[in-house]
Amino acid sequence: MKKTKSKNKEQAETTPFEKAVRDCPEISNGFRSGLSALKKGEASKIKAKDTKLLHGSVDIDKETSALYPDDARWDYAIGYDSLAYFVEIHPAFTSEVKTMLNKKAWLENWLSAQAEDLNRIRKSVHWIFTEKFAILKNSPQYRQLVQKGLVPTAELKLQ
Repeated sequence: MKKTKSKNKEQAETTPFEKAVRDCPEISNGFRSGLSALKKGEASKIKAKDTKLLHGSVDIDKETSALYPDDARWDYAIGYDSLAYFVEIHPAFTSEVKTMLNKKAWLENWLSAQAEDLNRIRKSVHWIFTEKFAILKNSPQYRQLVQKGLVPTAELKLQ
């Protein structure tokens, strides 16, 4: 009876995010608790209102680099309150806009083709800038970002 309880407890603790990550062969070994998949110093850019609802993270870029070495891969997926948030931490310069739009396109294609369960629980996609925001708000590049829903922010507030 003890083994059954233990097994049921483990199953009950598996969140939709963790299950979606573990069910995706390309990133299944990359699930980490909390924000531990993020590189040193980057976790401070993620603010969770309730840390109990933070269900893990995965470094998509690291896990898929051998499979897609020449592609503009996305950085992270973060599980919060049974949903997936996709985060790229990247400099916000006008010269980086095309790169970021390519990364977002890669993410959307990859989610559709390789990570359907993760795609089903997708909440939003975020570009979090490193250091400073250096894209003029009246530039064509900024307008592109607005159209694509990818305007860089200083941090992600999970609520």
